[in-house]
Amino acid sequence: MFPLEISRSTYYENLASGYAESGQNEKAAELLRLSVLHDPANLSARLKLADQYIKQNARYLAEIQLKEVLRLNPSSTTAQHKMADLYLTSQIFSKAEPIYFDLFKNNPLDKKAAWALYLISKAEKNFELANFRLNLVQIIANDNVAVTLEKASLLRLQNKWPEEQVLLDQVYQVEPNKLPLVSALSESYFRSGNWNEASAILQRFDETNSFNFEISEKLSFAAVQVQNYDVALDQYAKQKSYRPYSTQIDLKVAHVYFLMENYAQAEKAYLSYLSEKENSQDDEANYYLSKIYQLTNRFDQSATQLQKIDSTSEYFSVAQIELANIYKEKDFVGALDRLKIAHNLRPELLDITKSYADLLIADHRFNEAIALLEDTIPIFPNDEDLRLKIAYSYYQVDSKQAFEEQMTEAIKINPKNSEIYSALAQLWFVKSKKGSEVEFFAKQAIELKSKNVNLKPLLAWALLDQNKSAQAIALFEQYYEQNPAEYYYAKSLADVYRYALINSKAEQFSKIALGLESSRGLNAILQNKATRKVSDFDTDKAFNARVPASLENY
Repeated sequence: MFPLEISRSTYYENLASGYAESGQNEKAAELLRLSVLHDPANLSARLKLADQYIKQNARYLAEIQLKEVLRLNPSSTTAQHKMADLYLTSQIFSKAEPIYFDLFKNNPLDKKAAWALYLISKAEKNFELANFRLNLVQIIANDNVAVTLEKASLLRLQNKWPEEQVLLDQVYQVEPNKLPLVSALSESYFRSGNWNEASAILQRFDETNSFNFEISEKLSFAAVQVQNYDVALDQYAKQKSYRPYSTQIDLKVAHVYFLMENYAQAEKAYLSYLSEKENSQDDEANYYLSKIYQLTNRFDQSATQLQKIDSTSEYFSVAQIELANIYKEKDFVGALDRLKIAHNLRPELLDITKSYADLLIADHRFNEAIALLEDTIPIFPNDEDLRLKIAYSYYQVDSKQAFEEQMTEAIKINPKNSEIYSALAQLWFVKSKKGSEVEFFAKQAIELKSKNVNLKPLLAWALLDQNKSAQAIALFEQYYEQNPAEYYYAKSLADVYRYALINSKAEQFSKIALGLESSRGLNAILQNKATRKVSDFDTDKAFNARVPASLENY
């Protein structure tokens, strides 16, 4: 029996409201359909039914109900708003905009319509109209921070980064405790690399407001960038108290100890993190634990950790290269085989291919290096390093034309690559080419700021070969002063002074040279450097490792 004082339509509508409040949307929609069936003119039931259809993502059915409401009552602002919102969320701006426009025209204080009109012009990247509409919003919204954030957003969309930062900073000076503003300004500082500024405003907010997890994450991120590791660790401790089961925070703590070069604490933290079953195969943690073992001269333990890194991991490439570096001194062939297997597993990893080629070249297996590089260059045609490696290999097998072709390609790719001229200078010196040509290549490389430490001695030798003794002496003296224990510089100075008949100087440096032990001359040193291009593993500094991925964002 239905209560006599209400209609069947109203009864079903009220019953539907109870189901809707408890989250039983399908049952609520069914009852609302019954309500509309009993009274097609029940507009409130149709509006509620439209809401239920929207919740169920049945937008077309919602549109039907709203159209019917507007047919029965064209002035219903509630239906107009719902219809416009439906089109807006569906990104059908051509239908949403005229409805919002009419709403705002009829009620210039309609903040919702004003905001929606602005958002439509923003989405369509009509920045001039968006700015105009945002100014209208500012007049009626009475929310300076929200409007400022949107103005900043428009500037950002137009790549006007400095203007965005200036705007946000101006409002921040007035409203330093507004969370959305501090968050937006800190992100602007992040984009421009102003880590100190970001850290300062985030730390101020943290100290003057209750704890906020988002701000804490950003502050710890900024603190790491400026190497303020104590602040980062303090923030991680606060975050851990809010999320005690988050092991990712533990990993970040381990990384920070690693960056602090506190390897004992970092090792303990990594081992604790890896002891959790779900983290035991974490490639990032295993890799950085291996770095600690390397940096503390425990290479066998490092190798054990590196071998755990999966072939699908982003750390696979560097792990395999470091394994080869660890093993190559005692088992060169084994190191070579390891890189061959790694290359076959992941042929698209360029660093592995380059390292594999380097070891082949170091072992004088030039034809194999050529075959490897010929297969790789079509995939990476604009990598000048590959061109240099294959050119060197062609040079060693006396394929002059192929050598010249590859060097030409390398120069085309990057005419200002100092290493091209550096390589040519070394090759020409080792092969006893004309001194003038060695001089040209060495000077080109030096002018392009090559980091090759052998270039100036090469240049000095080339000058001496051309009887440019004054210039050669100046360079030899410079390098002898920097390297007084180097036999070659002392012996060369003695020879140069003897050639110039400056006998006292010649005698002085001859005695110095006799007092220095030397098992090989510069020619042999350069020959070795030219053929064995795999750099030894450097264990001096932690920053030789890549930046931990977990600290690359917040």
